[in-house]
Amino acid sequence: MRNGSSMEAWLFMLVIIASIIGVFVVGIVAVKLYRKLRPFEEEASTGFSISVSHNVQRDGFFKIFFVGLLLTSPALYLLFLSF
Repeated sequence: MRNGSSMEAWLFMLVIIASIIGVFVVGIVAVKLYRKLRPFEEEASTGFSISVSHNVQRDGFFKIFFVGLLLTSPALYLLFLSF
């Protein structure tokens, strides 16, 4: 370790990084389960078009992260309250 850095600071950084990754993983699992139970409804089209095939609805990064944040916010609050 470098001079002047404490073990508590490194552990706190590890907790912050782990909480961000944990929120994202919980969000992915929740959205995947939701899409398995209630998938997107596909529109009936008579022909095939490249622009229509690229216009598929997807769950983006921020939607997944927000869902994970909503589900894990009580645990994160208690975690950061203890520090």
